[in-house]
Parts: sequence; C-alpha cells; structure tokens
Amino acid sequence: MSKSYAIKGIQAGLGPGGKVPVRREIDEWWSSWDKNDLNQQALFIWAMEKLAAQDPDDKDSDLSFFRIAEQRLHEIMRALIPEVFAQQDHEELFHAADTWRLPYWDWAAAKPDWTGKSKRLGPSVPYLLTQASVQVRGKTGTVTKPNPWYCFPLARPWKKKTFGEYDITDQDGDRPFSISKATTKQPLVWKKNSPRFQELWVDGKEQNWAGVIPELRGEVGNNNTLPERVYRLYNPGKGFDINYTTFSTDAYDPKQAPQNWSSLEDIHNSIHVLTGGHGHMSRVPSAAFDPIFWLHHNNVERLFSIWQELNPTKTVEPWTNGEVTVDKDTPLIPFSKDENRQPYTSDSCWAFKKLGYSFPELQDWDPKFNPGGHFDRTRYEQSIRQTIELLYSTTGKTVLQLPENAKLATVHLSQLNAQNLTVEQFPPALAEKAEQVMSPLGRAAVVQNRPLVVNHSSDSWESNDYIVNVLYDRFALDGKPYMVRVFLGDVPPGPPWYFSENPNEVGLVYTFSSPRETIGGEGHQCANCERQRQSHTLNTGQIILTDPLVHRIVNHVRQRGQLLQSLEREEVVPYLQTNLHWRVSDINDEPVDKSQLPDLKVSVAVGKATHYRDAARHSVYEDYEVLYEVTENRVAGANPGDLAA
Repeated sequence: MSKSYAIKGIQAGLGPGGKVPVRREIDEWWSSWDKNDLNQQALFIWAMEKLAAQDPDDKDSDLSFFRIAEQRLHEIMRALIPEVFAQQDHEELFHAADTWRLPYWDWAAAKPDWTGKSKRLGPSVPYLLTQASVQVRGKTGTVTKPNPWYCFPLARPWKKKTFGEYDITDQDGDRPFSISKATTKQPLVWKKNSPRFQELWVDGKEQNWAGVIPELRGEVGNNNTLPERVYRLYNPGKGFDINYTTFSTDAYDPKQAPQNWSSLEDIHNSIHVLTGGHGHMSRVPSAAFDPIFWLHHNNVERLFSIWQELNPTKTVEPWTNGEVTVDKDTPLIPFSKDENRQPYTSDSCWAFKKLGYSFPELQDWDPKFNPGGHFDRTRYEQSIRQTIELLYSTTGKTVLQLPENAKLATVHLSQLNAQNLTVEQFPPALAEKAEQVMSPLGRAAVVQNRPLVVNHSSDSWESNDYIVNVLYDRFALDGKPYMVRVFLGDVPPGPPWYFSENPNEVGLVYTFSSPRETIGGEGHQCANCERQRQSHTLNTGQIILTDPLVHRIVNHVRQRGQLLQSLEREEVVPYLQTNLHWRVSDINDEPVDKSQLPDLKVSVAVGKATHYRDAARHSVYEDYEVLYEVTENRVAGANPGDLAA
C-alpha cells in the first residue's frame, strides 16, 4: 500500500501556553497594511497559484488542490520563498508563512457591497475574490498576477480539460457542467445558443457577484435574516439543550422543539445555493472545485468550534444511519493521521487547537481570561457570547422598530457609537435613527478608532416570534437537489424566483443533495448519503418570519388587502393564512409538483422572545406552539398530528 499524506496541521508559529495562530476573517486580513500581513498575502497568492496548477492525475495527486488546503499551502509557501524572493527578505517571509493560517469567509457579517449596487452593510462576498487580478509582493517590487481565488480554471496543460472528464456528468435538464472548464457563481449564461456561452459558462471569465450579494442579503425585501439564523444556533431556549446532533446536522428528530429545527448544516446548505445559483458551488460533485468553497467551510468549522468551546463536555453522539452506527470513533476516510493511512476519527481531531490553529473569538490563552494564571471559563464564555451578540443578532434590533419600543430604542441607540453601526446589523431605518440620536463623540468613533460600545444594561423587551419550519426528504427526487422558497404576499410567476428580484420572498431551504450518477457511478457514491437514502432519513430547515413581518408593520405594507399592525397572534394568524405561500423548484429553476414530495411538511410556530441590552446576554426564545391553522389542508402544509414535538 502506498503511503498517504499525513495531516498534522501547521506545527509552526506556535507560542507558549497553548498559543496558536488564528484563522482570520478574510476581509479583515486582506485589508490590513501590517507588514507581516502583507507578506502573508503575497505568499497566499503565490502558493495558491502553484497548488491550483498541480495536476490531480500526476504521481503526487494526494497533494493537489482537490485534497489538501491549509497545511499544503504552508509547505508550498516555504518552498517558494527561496525560489521567488530576495535572500535578505527570507527571514521575515518564513515568519509570515509560519504564522499564517487559512482565512475564513464570514458570510453573515456586516460588510460593504463590493459591486457598489447598495450602500448598506450586510452579508457580502470576500473582496479579494471579486478581483480577477491582484497586486502582491514579488522579488524586487510589486507584481500583478491572475487571482487564483477568483475561480478555478481547468485550462492548463493537463490530460483532462473539462469537468466532465472528472466524472461530473449532466442530468436531464441540467446545466452543461460536463463541458465547462472553470467554476462560475450565479452564472448569467448557461444555454449553448447564448452569444457569450463560451466566455461566461465554459471559460468562467466573469463571476456574477452582483447576483450573489443580494441573494445573501435578501436585499429587495430587507429580509436579511442570515445573521440571525447563525445567532439562533447558540440560543436553544429555556429547558432545551443543544447537543452535537441538533446543532450540527439537519436530521429530523420528532422530539426536538420547533425553535431548534435549524442547524449548522441547514445554513451551510443555503450558502452553497445562494453563492452558486446555477453554478458549481450549488452542486455536490463540483462545489469543492471552487476556491470559495474552502473559505466557506472554514467559517462552518469556526461556527462549530465556537459551539465546542461553549459546550466543552459534549461530543459526537452515537446515531444509527440505516444499519450502521456512527459515533466518535467512526473513521473519517480519507483523512489520515500518518503515512500508513490511519484515519482520523471525530474523537482524534476534536481538539482542533492541536492542529495548530484557532479563531479570533477562541484565544483562551489571552491573559484577560487567565487572571492570576488561572483560566476563567466564565469570562471566556461571556466574551464569546458577546461577539456572537454583536455580529449576528438582528431580530432583537428589528422589533425595536415597533411603536411600543420607540422610547427604549432611542435610549439604546443614543448610547452607541459609529463603530457599532459598522459591526452590528441594524435595519436601515434603525441605523438612520442611530445616526440622528447618537452623540457627536459617538459619531466620531470611527475616525478616532474607538472601540464598540458594549452595553451591560438590565433593560429588556419582549415580542412574539414567528418561524417557518420545513420537513423534507433530501432524496425525494432521487437525490436531485431542490429548493423550498417561502413568500409573504403575492408569488410572482415563475420560477425562477430570486431575493434580488422579489420583495415578497423571505427565505429558502435547500437540500444540497446529488443523484448517484452525477458523481461517477457506484465507485464514487457518498456512503453516508446512500445510507440516509435507504433508511429514509428526513431533514429539517427553518426560516425566520419575525423580521420580515416587522418590516411590513413599520412600513405599512398592504398585501392582499391586509395591513398587519402588530405581532399579536390574533392579527398574524389570519394574515399568514392569506399571505404565506411556498413554492418548490429544482436547481435548474424548473417547478416541482408538491405531490412528488409526500414527506414535505411546511409549518409555522409562534413563541416568546426576550431580548436584552446587555451584550453578554443572548436573546431567549421559548414556549413555541405550532400554528396548524395556518397550514392545515394546504398542499405540503402541516396538519395536526403530522409533527410529533
């Protein structure tokens, strides 16, 4: 048996007391003018260029772009330094390489729209990836290079020239992936008779970032609930415990509470389709070809690592998938701990810092968490929760717009500063009000580089909270991926339906599944997926309704003759009975008859939310009840008895 590539993590740049370099948010890191960061940026581009050019069919295919990311990039960085750069710069460049870690893309954080279409901050794509070429350090000065993170082209001196030659086949009605030679995101063209078909689809010369960003934001309808979906992962509600399975997977458990139907996997799936559209990121067989895949999954790992740090006594729980039991000791093939192909297990890679990295929120070695040389877990966890609150909470801010919260909103906003408006995610109207009521000193905070205001007030406010839950069978269409899109108000003729074009769309659930044939036949099947298919495992997803409902209340939006005036149940139920709709389409924007999805059940639940000004206290979501009267007797709507909660 040939030797395998041993994954050890980057074991360089480590410090005392368990200190390890952190994986940084890519826009924060790429915008830095720190000398070490600039050196890392140059090495990042040079090394990725070389890694992406590695032919996956040569003798070192285990080391190609398709298999290894962070550790292999670091090895290439160190090998490139004496080849590319002047000798007098080697020491500082080796230091840069050893302290570098692969960045992550926080797709839920507040960022600019790099295309310039919107002046609002919100979820966005990494700036670096929007540039077809970049300027970085070379041997004697700055050089301009094609950006290897822009897309992944196969136009190289390789034996295989198209994705079809890597066993990515086309299905009936599917886009022609088999003849494409580069990855694309939200492509505008995919029909062979289109004038720019060769340029945009086959060669991937343009990435449609102007299509991706509004999808991430729910731009037209101000339905920016992506950050809140992340926020609620860490808020199970009173009396409920978020274990590993509930947090990380979208597998259906009849006993889980309505507020816990979302999961990290559910959100992960959404990002794939919001980013990819008709392109490669939305398909299981082709997603990992696109460089943005690695940055996306780094953020998924970050969110999971945050859960680990907040739940240090929990681990992978055994569960049965068909006839196979999966637990913390199940081999994670093909990831090897040594050259003898000894596979990792969940247990053996659980302590991620031993692999030589951490994340900005998870620096437990920091002296502020170790007063007197003793680790203060309470202080550490409070810091993590405060970061989650500031980055991702939106519903608590959204309901401050309601008339009954006007006085509290003014007090809260007047005590913030301009830095808060660049980090926290306020509804546009509330952000405008904050700029009006904050003090002159607060408005100057960005210029003066003052820290965010972190409230520790005991003030709180309550509201009803509404969610849509979706129960579905990922393999109902024999694995062909499909979407359940939810609307408030009239549904336009379609598909296609996109957030960027329709103010009434409020969310989607995406299966991110794949037919067996698209991944090269029997020899390339995902064994776990096949077990789920055979055991008829059902899955769940969730869409937050409160934020778009408040938007309709405060903007007096009349839909189908109804004007919603509060979040009271007596008003919302009849409103939803008339205005809540759902449609199903496959990944090619073809409508799917709901009768083809016998397990699809859409339900609505209402609960109580309590929000706090104290940034270290998360909102509490509790006492949810399924509102069967909204969905009963509708096609694919939940009826009493359908859901065992």
